[in-house]
Amino acid sequence: MSKKRIQLAVTFPTGEYITEELACRGVSEEVFAAHMGWDAEHAQAVLHADRALLCDDINKIAAYFGTSTELWHNLQAARFDYLCRMISNKQAGVSVTTLKQGGSHEQSE
Repeated sequence: MSKKRIQLAVTFPTGEYITEELACRGVSEEVFAAHMGWDAEHAQAVLHADRALLCDDINKIAAYFGTSTELWHNLQAARFDYLCRMISNKQAGVSVTTLKQGGSHEQSE
């Protein structure tokens, strides 16, 4: 019997979106962290770890970038949904292919 295969679109940690936007604006991570009132450890966790944003973080980030809080909640929810699907599919023995930016594929067994 052949393995069931599914394809998921890749999502990215919210920190990647933030660091990309900071780079486009020419703002350093240190300046951003200071503006947010974050210590270095919290800034590292938000910007470089696949970690959940707190509601206070989301409110500050949305205000800084002039976006809605819903944008950041939705990006985070999509990421968690993706990670949960990857885990549950692997546990069920489903072969998962992720569609990356540019249309390339990555196989995960």
